[in-house]
Amino acid sequence: MAENISATADTPYLMASVSKTFVATALMQMIDTASTTSGMSSLSININDPVNKHLPWKLDNPLIVGRINDAGDKKVIRISHLVSHTSGIRDRWIWGNEPGKPDSLYFPGDSPISLDELMRGYFLPGGKWYNARGNFQPT
Repeated sequence: MAENISATADTPYLMASVSKTFVATALMQMIDTASTTSGMSSLSININDPVNKHLPWKLDNPLIVGRINDAGDKKVIRISHLVSHTSGIRDRWIWGNEPGKPDSLYFPGDSPISLDELMRGYFLPGGKWYNARGNFQPT
């Protein structure tokens, strides 16, 4: 707006949180279809699955280790927590990493950092962007 440039059909925009609703809806449709269609019986995901059942590495919210939920189970991050935004995972600027600065995680266009590298670096202790108190919150 400040530069008085008109938007066109080809103008790129950051998707931000819009993708959360899209992904949650697509996931729920996949789960629903798998539960009602014998042709998709190979899909083995359930809304109540722990996310670690589907990850090649262990994701843990260090601020809830050992806590017990209302059902008496050790509290784990489940698929349902991800789609309802109740996992305790924070989406945040990484220590002043603003677009265009060295080691920034925000890019115009496609990221040069693979999703695997980003997830491991953000969620695993010792990762490049790992910070227990910054990346997680108690749930």
